[in-house]
Formats: sequence, C-alpha cells, structure tokens
Amino acid sequence: MRVFLKPDQNVTESPDGDLAWSVESSNDSSQITEWQGWNDSGLIAPEPLPLRSRFGHRLSIAGATLSRQLQIEVDRGAGFLWAPVCLAVGIAGYFQLPREPWPWAFEVLALAFMVVAFVSRNRPMLHAALMGCMLVAAGAGLTRLHTAANDTKMLERPRIATIAGAVLQREMRANGSVRYRIAVTEGELARPDGSQRIFRVTARAGGPDAPVGSRLEGLARLSAPSGPAYPGGYDFAFSAWFDGLSGSGFFLGAPTATRPVEAVSSIQAVRDGLASLIRQSVPGEGGGIAAALIVGDRSGISAPTTEALRRSGLAHILAISGLHMALVSLTAMGGLRAVFALFPQIALRYPVKKWAAAGGLAAATIYLTLSGMAVSTQRAWIMVAIMLGAIMLDRKALTMRNVALAALVVMLVSPSAILSAGFQMSFAAVAALVAVYEGLNRRNAARPKTFRKGGLIAGTGRVLRRDVGGLALTSLVAGLATGIFAAYHFQRVAPLGLLANLAAMPVVSFAVMPLALLSMLALPFGLQDWPLAAMAWSTEWVVAVANSVSDMGPQGITGRIPVSSFICATAGLLIMTLARSKLKLFGLAFLLPAVLLAQTTKMPAILISEDGRQIAILSESTEPSLLRERGSRFITEIWQTAYPPNQADGTPHSSLRFQCDADACSATVNGLQIVSLKTSASLWTDCQIADILVAPFRLPDACNHVPVAERPLVFDETSLRSGGSVAIHLGADGSLSDATVERAVIGSPRPWNRHRFHSNQ
Repeated sequence: MRVFLKPDQNVTESPDGDLAWSVESSNDSSQITEWQGWNDSGLIAPEPLPLRSRFGHRLSIAGATLSRQLQIEVDRGAGFLWAPVCLAVGIAGYFQLPREPWPWAFEVLALAFMVVAFVSRNRPMLHAALMGCMLVAAGAGLTRLHTAANDTKMLERPRIATIAGAVLQREMRANGSVRYRIAVTEGELARPDGSQRIFRVTARAGGPDAPVGSRLEGLARLSAPSGPAYPGGYDFAFSAWFDGLSGSGFFLGAPTATRPVEAVSSIQAVRDGLASLIRQSVPGEGGGIAAALIVGDRSGISAPTTEALRRSGLAHILAISGLHMALVSLTAMGGLRAVFALFPQIALRYPVKKWAAAGGLAAATIYLTLSGMAVSTQRAWIMVAIMLGAIMLDRKALTMRNVALAALVVMLVSPSAILSAGFQMSFAAVAALVAVYEGLNRRNAARPKTFRKGGLIAGTGRVLRRDVGGLALTSLVAGLATGIFAAYHFQRVAPLGLLANLAAMPVVSFAVMPLALLSMLALPFGLQDWPLAAMAWSTEWVVAVANSVSDMGPQGITGRIPVSSFICATAGLLIMTLARSKLKLFGLAFLLPAVLLAQTTKMPAILISEDGRQIAILSESTEPSLLRERGSRFITEIWQTAYPPNQADGTPHSSLRFQCDADACSATVNGLQIVSLKTSASLWTDCQIADILVAPFRLPDACNHVPVAERPLVFDETSLRSGGSVAIHLGADGSLSDATVERAVIGSPRPWNRHRFHSNQ
C-alpha cells in the first residue's frame, strides 16, 4: 500500500499497531511526498515524489472523479437524452459527405455496432459508447433512405415555358402581386410518368384572382432554386429539393384562370378562404398579422414591419411554433376544465383533467391543419402531443425526456429538418428552459417550507414579482439559447430582445392568441368580426413595441460565424442542458473557444454570384463596390449581412467603381483587373488584360490563345453552374499567386444539386 502525504500531514502508530495519519488543510498542494515505511529507528523520512508520479496521481484522481460523475449520469437516465444528439450527428454527417455512400453501407455498420453493443452489455461505459456509435450510423442510414425516397426533379437550366396546373397555395403579397404554388401534370414541364412537379410562380399585380383549387396557365420564366449566395451560406436549392419544389419564377404577363381542379386538397382551399376572410374582416396590416398567426399566411405583412420584428427579437411571433401551439392547446384545455368545474358531479367523479388534455390535443391538431402543416408547426405539434399525452397517462408533462422524444420523432419523420434554423432554435429554447426550470424546482424543493405573512398588497407584489421575474427569466434563457443559432443562420442577434419580449409577450399570451382561438370558435356563427378586431388591435401593440425597440438599439449584425465556432457553442449548450451531474460545468469550457473562433472569419476580397451577374469587391472599411448597384438586390443584401464593414458609426461608400461599355464592365483592385463580360465581342482583348474574367454565358475554350502562365481566372456559366458562387481571398501581397478560391458546391453531385451538372433539360 502506498500512502501519499503532504508536508502538514502526520503519521502515527495506533495502539493496535496499524498506521494512522491526520490530515490538515494546506495551501501548498505542489509538495506531495510518499511515506516509505518504518525501520528500527522509526519513520523513514519522506522524499518528494518525482514530477511524473505527482502528475499520475492527479490524473488518477481526475479519472476517478470523472467516473463517478459519469455513473451519476447513468443512474439518472441521461443516456436517453443523448440519443437524439447521436442521431443528429449521423444525419448531419451524411449531408457533409463529399459523395453519396454505397447503398446499405451505414445500415450494415449500424447493425454491426448494435451486435457488438449487445455482446458488451455487461460493461456499461463501453456499451453506452457503442450504442452512441450505432445511433450515429443509424442516423446516416436513415437519411440516405429518406433522400433516396425523394423523387423531386429540378429544372436543369433556366427556361421560358408555358406552365399549366392546379393552384395548391397562393400568397397575396403586400405589393399586390400573388405568389402561387402550382402542381404541373401536363404540358412541356410535366414528367413522362405523369407525376406532378411543383413550381412557385409569381404573378404581377392586376392579374386574375385564382383561388386554391383553380387551374392556372400562362407563359413564365422559370429556373431552379438558387444555391448558396456565398460559399458556406444557406443553400436554397437544398431546402427546395426536400420540399418537393422543382423551380420558381414569374409570369410573363397575366396568367389565365380556368375551371376548378378536384385533385387539390380541400384543406388548402379552406386555409385560402380563411386568409381572405380574415383580411376582409380586418383590413390593413393587423389583418395580415392575424392571418399569419391563424393560418400561417404571412404575405400580408409589410417588409418594414418584418424587419422591425426581426431586429427587436420578436420575429418568432410570426412563425407558428411551440409558443403558439402551446397557447392554443393550453387555452382550450383551461377553458374545458373551467366548463367541467361548473358541474361538480362530473368534476369530482371523472378524470376531467385528462378529458381537457384530450380537448387541448384536438385543438392543437385542428390548428396544425389550418396553419398549413409547416415543418416548424409539425415539430410544435409533436412536442405538445407528447406533453398532453403524458398528462393523460399521469406522467410529468414537460421533462427533458419528453423533449428528447419529440426530437427523435421529428428526425425520424424528416431528417433534413435538423439543418433548418427553426428546428435548432425551437429545440434549443425548449431544452434550455426545461433545464433551467428543472434546476429551480429541485432547488425550491430542497428549501424548508415557510409561511409568508402579509395582506393583499404583499401577496399581489409576490405574484407580480413571480410572473414578471418568470417572464424575464424565460426571455433571457430562450434568447441566449437561440442567439447562437440566430447569429449563425441569419448573421444577426437582437441586443434588446429581452426588453421587447417583456413588453410584448404578455399581450401575445393573454390577448392575441386567446382571441385568435375565440375568433375561430365564433366563425361558424358569423361572429368573428369582433374577436378579430380585438386581435388586430392587440397586434398593433406588438408592432409598436417592435418599432420602438428597433429604433432604440443597434442592428445587431454579427457577420458570418465560422462553422467551428458554431459547433463549439452548440456542444457547450448541449452539455449544459442535457448533463444531469456536475459535468454540465464542462459546457462552459466550450464557450470561450466559440467566442475566439467567431473572430476568425476572413472577409474575401471578391464575391461572384452563381449566375455571374453580380460581383462585389469587399473592404473592411467601406461599403462593397458592386457590379450592378440596383440589380441582384436579394444577393447583395445577403453579402452585406454576411460580411459587414468594421465601422461602428456610418460606413463610407467606396470610391471604387466598375467602368462599363457596351461589351464589358471592369474594375481594378490591388492592381488586379476584374472584367465582367456582357457579350463575347471583346473576349480576345479582355483575355489579355484581365486577371479575373466573369461571363454569365458559356465560354468554351476561353482564352486558349493566351499563355497558360498569363491566362486569367475564368468563371463562365458552365463553371458557375457546377460550382456555384465564388469567394476569392487574395494572397498576403494582394496577388493571385497564392490566392484561395472557395466554391459553394464542392465534391461529387449529390441528389439535391445533381441538376447543376447536367447541361440541358
């Protein structure tokens, strides 16, 4: 036996001959000695341990502590909480693969891990690790199967064609235009097998009124959904492919609306009719917000209001998610319990709480159907269904296990949803809130119960402190948890979001959503005007709060966040919310690297859009210089948000301008000549003077007459179509000799970008 002693520890011999020692506190833990034993003259003098032995001793103590904490995690059932995390890692890993895996490769790997885990079930730690690996492989295999089952066929090249089909959905835009979602089963755009292709086409204001279910036909300019606006950005084509969208565009003139089509879902027709009825009952933006909250149609909300809600941190109100679903279901449940309480013979004899929970679930299901069944709404319904189901089964309604179960169900139904901002933000907010309130409940349960004296004023004060404090804590926790994902996906945060939510959320919770439910209950009797008017008046307060807070604070633009920073921050959040022992403190260790890595974003010198029609020359001190100042506004706004200049108060405009003639536009940056061709008339000369040559059309064998060493970088329609948008980072000396060229699309074709690699339809 080896006994380690500190300088202030004594070794004595007990009466029974055994050794005993007393330990006192010491501020110097660096001098650890080892008792050697006894000899005839007494205790052998201790000698300092070697550095390696001291390190090994501390390492053994740390290992023992970690083992105890892991055992606490196992005892408290934390393993199930990490199951959706492992599944999500596998799903995300599949999407990051450079090429499609072999069929059944991940499925066989998952089966192998499961067999080995079953064999090692008597070794808990190894068994848990193998089960985690099995879930990762299963997540990748599940996503491969889900991807293989999707048969969306996108347009491979922009084209002008006659589109004819049934209107599945329409959105009345604030500028008077109408955006239709059309199912095409006939004509030149139809598939040979007769299955439908879905297109999203916008008609200018003044066209015919084509409600859901009618047949719409017209000449349109169509293209496949665009890819990322810059390398590493949001891939619109990825989301569109999983949403079944083959292309989008606009009508060249007014389309023609004809007979109704019976194949269209009657639910969509009901939603469309409800949206029109709401906007007729409550004209203006109040009706647009009411339609957004009831049927999920946000087309009636103006762009300034949307921007104010986004900057103030209130944009989540417009997206039908867990908040709205919970308010509707709990309002219905509370109303039913109040009705049952009026009949004591029923309330005292029967499980009216379970009946009310069933009624709340029915209300949530109806809300899900009327709101359009978007992915975010489906997630919210699953979470509410699990919560209300737990009530009906006499279980705790809101626990971390229920959150994990809801995440598993969503990922099994729609694996691609994990990459969306809505999935990440909603589950991050719910998990963080459940973790915080579970901790507070355990803390309050450990406190001794005391009787608080006081009259009505004191009791009212305690209630107000509790409710206001609870709302503030909820807004703070949810804001911090979702801020990571808002910065990564939208390159912005809401600095004054806590203030805005404190002012607006009580109105949303106690006025807006209950009135929305009341208006739908009054609709069959023709009495919906008054509840809708009151609801619109309540939303005006929310908009006023959004405008005031938006004017008070900064824009909160963070710029592009590196993936490494996002992964560190997400890992830290997961550990702090899911760990059930002191291991949750390790989550804090990931936050500092996340902050440091967030500062490592390098602004490219040049950005090129995937269609070659927009070029930006970026600078950290001035606004970007654009090829087209008024063109490609959507792409330009994304670039300016991702790579904002480092100026706190006003950013000066760049003096650099593109000089244009009939054949090309050119600009010089750091001695490099950038040329954007309009036609190929001056190609021979431009190849000799340009360092970077961009053309929105094909240039086969371009610049072959120029020596290879002097040949410019060429980005034509073919290379931009296959590789997507371009970001060019110049070398240290501002030259192209050691420049880095990033492409938005890399690797072999994947199902969602395969259309890029085909030359014709």
